[in-house]
Amino acid sequence: MGYTHVIQQALYDSASARSQSVTGRVKVKRLLNSVVGEVQVAWSEVDFGKDVLWILFPDENKDGFTHLMQQLNVKYQFGKTHQGKLPDVVIKIGESLFVLEAKHVKESGGAQDKQIKELIDFIMQRESNEIPIYYVAFLDGTYFNRFIKPRKGTKLYNQLQAIEEALRQYKRSYFVNTAGLTALLEDAYQMLQGTETSQQTSTNPD
Repeated sequence: MGYTHVIQQALYDSASARSQSVTGRVKVKRLLNSVVGEVQVAWSEVDFGKDVLWILFPDENKDGFTHLMQQLNVKYQFGKTHQGKLPDVVIKIGESLFVLEAKHVKESGGAQDKQIKELIDFIMQRESNEIPIYYVAFLDGTYFNRFIKPRKGTKLYNQLQAIEEALRQYKRSYFVNTAGLTALLEDAYQMLQGTETSQQTSTNPD
């Protein structure tokens, strides 16, 4: 076709990233459904009701995500510094919004290092304290296990140091694997259930 090896690799990496993004979205929705049951997908105007629970895929519903940012005055700085890239998933549980970037990484390499760097950049952003929004980097795949006691001075060690520093600076950010994301969603849903129970008790003294 006249493509150089560099162009072929770039095309392959691009297609692979899109495929992984779709896989990540599917897995996140499956995890959420396992925690709370079948969840509404917000296809049209986003409902900001306090007790509403929904999941939004910005790539499939850019208008919904734009509406979300406008309504809450969300900066989403990552998009401005990464060629307008949209997050993979937005989840609303009660009053909290979880904005996720999902990657599936198994092996080491240049393309994989770029994906880890994107996840670190993603959690290095914050909104005003009035906005209950949390930025979540979801790293699926066996690569996450390599962060357990990496050898000092290696690329893995430096990546882990960068992740830990980002989490120290940005208190509403998370860097999680499948188990961590499941626990995060379960905690948020339990808090919502506790709020609903408390409200019912206060309005029904009997």
